[in-house]
Amino acid sequence: MPSRTLPPRTPGSTVFIENNFWQQRLANQMVATMGMYLNIGPNTHMASASPANDRARWTVVDAGDGEIALHNEQTAMFLMISDQHIWGHPAAASHWANWSSARFTVVPSPASGWFGLYNKHFKRFVSMGDHGTYVSPEIEAKDFPAGWTHQQFKFIVGKPYLQPGTRVALYSHHKTWLRMHNNFTDTVQYPALTPGNFHAHLAAHTWETFEVVDAGRGEIALHSAKWARFVGLTPTGLAYSTEHRHADQLPAEWTWERFAVVPLGNGLIGLHNPQNNRFLTATPQGGAVGSAPMSPHGIPDSWTWERWQVVELTGSSVPTSPTLPGGWDFDAAR
Repeated sequence: MPSRTLPPRTPGSTVFIENNFWQQRLANQMVATMGMYLNIGPNTHMASASPANDRARWTVVDAGDGEIALHNEQTAMFLMISDQHIWGHPAAASHWANWSSARFTVVPSPASGWFGLYNKHFKRFVSMGDHGTYVSPEIEAKDFPAGWTHQQFKFIVGKPYLQPGTRVALYSHHKTWLRMHNNFTDTVQYPALTPGNFHAHLAAHTWETFEVVDAGRGEIALHSAKWARFVGLTPTGLAYSTEHRHADQLPAEWTWERFAVVPLGNGLIGLHNPQNNRFLTATPQGGAVGSAPMSPHGIPDSWTWERWQVVELTGSSVPTSPTLPGGWDFDAAR
């Protein structure tokens, strides 16, 4: 049985949200038509998902006043509710605005030890049917009935693909490694070096090793201890190395260096810079660039150069968290 204690709501935490009655997880399920995604407003509906589905991964966002927002990690959409609909609103986690439809209070169920997601503005709970969602009737939170099983959820904390404080190497889908030089960033191929044996060659590959830094609001930054620089993406799509900064000195105003981690299936991720709306991309010529402008919910299956495998290394440190914008201060991140 799940605990009666309120579930973890640390801003930046990754959670899965599972319904008690249906034994299914809340996910952002987009409808594909002729290769195009219908992804705005009610056309983007919330549905259940299998435990392995990356669309069931949510980042907890601090909405203030004891409320949270939930941001889908794969589609970069906020969970929204009205008096009639539940849908996903496309926006980066760091672009959170004070949307009344995206604010939720976590309400304990009186009988089961599970929890409801309640919107005070519309006075309704998120509800799950069999492979679908709907809006509850209007009700006060204090009157949450024990028999409302479609509104009862448990929160399961997930492991981020990139955990702040860990050291990682990033291996592209085309068998090249992300690498930082003193004054630029590129990719390199070592035929004998694989994710399986990278650990045995750490001393020889400090240029390919990065620390994951908590950049706030569910985003991360990549820091090279070798060069004391961060990876960044410019508005024109240039991947670069910043000026010298220690890992705990990421300035709040540096937005080009912040990335959302986008699960892309099969254990691969994309690194999306919300400020410039570009993915970090390997090139066939051994370079590293920013993709054409592309939102996470629209990335085509044919975009393989934007997909990375995370190789987590030994010797990771305590999570690094710089001074964060907007008063954010937390340890966990995506």
